[in-house]
Amino acid sequence: LLFLKENGLRVSTPLPRRDGSMLGSVNAPEGKRYYALFTFAKGQPLSLSDPDQLYDFGVSMARIHRVSDHFHSAHYRKPIDMSCLLEKPLERIERSWGPRRSQNIDILLASAEEARQEIDDLLGEKPDHDADSWGVIGGDFHNLSVHFYNGQPTFFNFDRCGYGWRAYDIAAFISNANLLQAPEEMSEAFFAGYYSVRALAPEEHAAISPFLTLRRIWRMGLFALDSGLAGY
Repeated sequence: LLFLKENGLRVSTPLPRRDGSMLGSVNAPEGKRYYALFTFAKGQPLSLSDPDQLYDFGVSMARIHRVSDHFHSAHYRKPIDMSCLLEKPLERIERSWGPRRSQNIDILLASAEEARQEIDDLLGEKPDHDADSWGVIGGDFHNLSVHFYNGQPTFFNFDRCGYGWRAYDIAAFISNANLLQAPEEMSEAFFAGYYSVRALAPEEHAAISPFLTLRRIWRMGLFALDSGLAGY
């Protein structure tokens, strides 16, 4: 986040503590928990009925992808890959549904395999870490994770940030914002803004559709966590 800010992106950033560190800790019943205080993002959430705001959102999202190509960190972050988006969620869903919903599981597995194969054919079986299609992404952008103030967007909620496919980042936003059900000009405005900064390769654009399937499966798996949703 500090890197994005240094490169001219409007994002909410952590405020340093008196000792200069960004993280504090507190002893909770379940053990030590860490916290950070962030700058306030003024304004109102992105309006999904405002094509101008959707255009600006697309511009900023593409700029985040572009600028992040030059980001390097010594810290490890789990990638948003097939293991994260498909394999682990399917394991949790199968445990949760059990034998009583075996027919539903068979349908889900078939849909998952079809989407995986389509992405493999388009982008390769394994992520190409040197390709422009892979890099730092927000992972969970939606209309409530950006505020507009005086016509300027400020992004926050980077909890799911990590290395992943840029096409998935777009699919996640389309899914979260329900743009598939919105008037066509709304999604066109978003894509026009994104393309004005970073044009998607044809195979990337084609991969958005199967990534929408993976996004739905990931969300189903999220609510099938054995230990519940930490922090909720």
